[in-house]
Amino acid sequence: MDQQVYSPVTPLTHMDKKTNNIPWSLITGNEGTYRVSEDTITEFEEAVLSDKGIRRAPTAPYVVSRASFRLWSGLWDVPVMKSLPRLAQRTLPAGSPQLCILMGPRLKKCFPWFLLRGPKAVYLFDAWPHYYPLLVKFLSDFTVDPVFVSSQQSAENLSRMTGHRGIHWIPEGVDPCRYHYSPYTDKTIDLLFMGRRFEPVHRKMVGPLAEKGVTYLYTREEGGLVFPDFSSFREGLAQTRISVCYPASVTHPERAAGVETMTNRYLQSMASKCLVVGKTPAEMIALFGYDPVIALEEGDPAGHILDILAHFDRYVPLIERNYDAVRNHHTWLHRWQEMTRWLGVR
Repeated sequence: MDQQVYSPVTPLTHMDKKTNNIPWSLITGNEGTYRVSEDTITEFEEAVLSDKGIRRAPTAPYVVSRASFRLWSGLWDVPVMKSLPRLAQRTLPAGSPQLCILMGPRLKKCFPWFLLRGPKAVYLFDAWPHYYPLLVKFLSDFTVDPVFVSSQQSAENLSRMTGHRGIHWIPEGVDPCRYHYSPYTDKTIDLLFMGRRFEPVHRKMVGPLAEKGVTYLYTREEGGLVFPDFSSFREGLAQTRISVCYPASVTHPERAAGVETMTNRYLQSMASKCLVVGKTPAEMIALFGYDPVIALEEGDPAGHILDILAHFDRYVPLIERNYDAVRNHHTWLHRWQEMTRWLGVR
């Protein structure tokens, strides 16, 4: 697509006195149909709201959010309506600075609040390349600044496409307090493969591991769940010895389109003292300062898993190192502290 010139709002350090002392409001709710990913968003939102300088925005009725979003999204190519966002922000009353945490393109969560005047910021999970045109349009129409993106590559790509210098990489985090772990000798699940399966590896493991009596849990179908709710998910991770994690660039290359990023699943597994095997996203090595994941031998993954289980004690130091690293450097509170520099939150 053609490069769009981005017109960011006035830098936060130079906001006028009328808005400089107004606290940021966090927009929550209005996600529509429940998805498992909302647990991750809620976890992050709770960390943000623990900051006394942030308040929760009033929750708009879902029908209002949906209608105002459709007004914008459905008419953006109608010439007379292209100025709708700017017109709304000139004529509607001013609101407090608004922050919204979004999973992919579920932009209706921002409405109607983003139609009001005032600074706006977003945090974007799952900013995959096929969403870029929509995201660029949204960020430009509502002069969103700053913009936080969970993927380093997507942050760089969006920054290059828009010419906007206020786009920052803030990787995913975790709240370790929401997770727990069983003693290594008491864990009952040998191997867990949640979410996206890497089929070439899974097919080589499922039969041989079953023959050896290995307890292997995995999603049975695309989009299926191993655990039906967060409580059982949390307990399942606590009982797991080995958690298999691959980035979407491996499991769904057509969607990732070359973007490789660390997802929450890696950190959740480490917070539950699982040994993580699979593939390490490059950005994760940069974040940890070492490789925290055991590369799974794709030629004989079943043999590799059996060897790990037979010598599991050898991997306990890595599990403990990862657990300490997550607690000390990769929580949602750590991510929020990074974001406050750009939001001007004291």
